[in-house]
Amino acid sequence: MLRLQDVLMIGGIFCSFVTSILLFVKGSNYRHANRQLGIILFSCGWYALLYLLFIGGWLKDIPYIFRIGSPLYYLIPPLSYLYVRTVLYDETSFKRSDWLHFIPAAINFLELMPFYFADTAVKKQVIQDIARDINLIYLKGSGFVPVVVHATLRPVQGVIYLLFQWFILLRYYFIQKKKGYTQLPENKRWLFIFSGFLTTIYVALAVITVTGLRILGSGIDLLELCKGPVLVMNFAFFGFSVYLFFKPNILYGARILQPAVTEKQPEEPTSVIAPAHESVFAADEIPEENRLAKKELLLHEDLIKSYCERLEKYITEQQAFRKQGLTLNILSDNLDIPRHHLSHVLNKHYQQRFTDFINTYRVDYIRRRMQDDDWKGMTLEALGEEAGFSSRSTFFSAFKKNTGFSPSEYQKQERF
Repeated sequence: MLRLQDVLMIGGIFCSFVTSILLFVKGSNYRHANRQLGIILFSCGWYALLYLLFIGGWLKDIPYIFRIGSPLYYLIPPLSYLYVRTVLYDETSFKRSDWLHFIPAAINFLELMPFYFADTAVKKQVIQDIARDINLIYLKGSGFVPVVVHATLRPVQGVIYLLFQWFILLRYYFIQKKKGYTQLPENKRWLFIFSGFLTTIYVALAVITVTGLRILGSGIDLLELCKGPVLVMNFAFFGFSVYLFFKPNILYGARILQPAVTEKQPEEPTSVIAPAHESVFAADEIPEENRLAKKELLLHEDLIKSYCERLEKYITEQQAFRKQGLTLNILSDNLDIPRHHLSHVLNKHYQQRFTDFINTYRVDYIRRRMQDDDWKGMTLEALGEEAGFSSRSTFFSAFKKNTGFSPSEYQKQERF
């Protein structure tokens, strides 16, 4: 008869495997983050599957998979930390130093090679011995490093990484709160739920491990003694897998609802064509885009509203437009908005390119300054520089585009 915890585990295994597959094949805009989460889910699911096969007595029929997933368990904590960092800061690849986090998994894989290549009969005997005494799980089926060492290190590793994970998550939250943002986007709120589930799993695992090491050799049934922590782990694993399975906006890339392809847009005449890395140019020098048809992001309207509030508050209160050399990348970093999201909001919500959006604020600033008397000791070029323009030509061109007059013509009109 199936127990509640077995039902939870079966449901969790199914959802984790299906979801991990979806994360690898869907949401290409967030492939880096999705693949990390996919590996985490698959590793958790594999751990649960091996446990279920063992307590059900089926593992002895497929002994060649025993211990094969052990290195995966060393991947869960570092990948969880890196996944949180990836989503918070919209990273698209690992840094060189990030690969150091995977050394324990690589060492575990290499030192288990003798057991992997051991005869099937040897593995089957190990499984049968553990079935008779569950406490032998800490002693049998090891490579060069005793199993008890891995059993101790994995919970310790999990707790250490969770501390760092919560640190960067809470630091990010309080920084945003200090900036005046009352609510994080859904994908970042999800990180708190994700971290909560993992914390619950690793705290329960730590309790089970400490208990198992204390009763080692006593003959006491570890699973019977740790019914509570095991049930907590099952609930947390089931909740983690099912929650994500029914959250497609997170599952397919966190902030993107659906990819679409737009028709070819008319190009504005320009003497300069912006290359693929146009964001290195200042807002008043090179047009941000001059491309053919491209993939477009469809963002949730609540997310767009949040981005617009953040953008307008920053532009107006801090007069960011007055900074010479301002680029889309710089603005994206300062606002903590992914560059492609910011570009989408400017193009579709404001219906302006980044260049025109910033220059509109600059021209409005100059028009207001022209109404004051204190600017009259300045040249028009100096006024344009004060507003953020880096050259006379771009200043005059943008001013005429916004007002229909050159700065000197507009100045004469204001006098009358």
